[in-house]
Amino acid sequence: MSEKDLKNIPLIDKINDKFDLSYLQFFRMVFADRFIPIVKEMKKALGEEKLTEMLKEACCKVAENKVRQLEIERDFDNFKGPIKSKDGFYQHTTTYEIVEDNPKVLEIKVNECLWANIFREAGESEIGYASLCHQDFIAASAFNPKLKLIRDKTLMQGHDCCNHRWVLG
Repeated sequence: MSEKDLKNIPLIDKINDKFDLSYLQFFRMVFADRFIPIVKEMKKALGEEKLTEMLKEACCKVAENKVRQLEIERDFDNFKGPIKSKDGFYQHTTTYEIVEDNPKVLEIKVNECLWANIFREAGESEIGYASLCHQDFIAASAFNPKLKLIRDKTLMQGHDCCNHRWVLG
C-alpha cells in the first residue's frame, strides 16, 4: 500500500498495524530521543533535586494506579509470571538469572538492562532511577500488600547488577 493510500484510511483502521523496530531502536526513539531531552529541560528549570523528587512521586503514583487496575488474581504466581516468561518483554530488554524461586521468595539478578544502558549512555542515570527503578517498590506492594521488594543495587545507579528480591510475607 502506498503512502498516499494510507493517508486516506481512517486512523482506527491502521493503528494496530505492526511496525518493524528493534527493541533498541524503540527505546532510543522513546527515551533517548524524546523523554530524556524533555526531562533534561525540566531539570534546568527545577534543579536536579526538585526534579528527582517530582519524578519519583509522579512515577510511583502512576505505577501504583496501573498495578491496582490489573484485573488478575493477586497471588505470587501471577506476579512472577511476566518475570519467568520465556518470551516476554523483559526477556528482550534485560539479561537476568533467577537466583531463588519458591512459594515465598523470588530473587533475580539482572546483569544487563536496556533502560539502564539508554539512561547511562545519556549521562542521566539519576533521571532513569527516579522515573523507572524507584517505582518498583510501590509496584510490588500495590500488586499485593504482603509483597515486599528488597533491593540495594541497580545497574542504573552504576552497580554491577540489580538484585531484586521479592518476599511474600
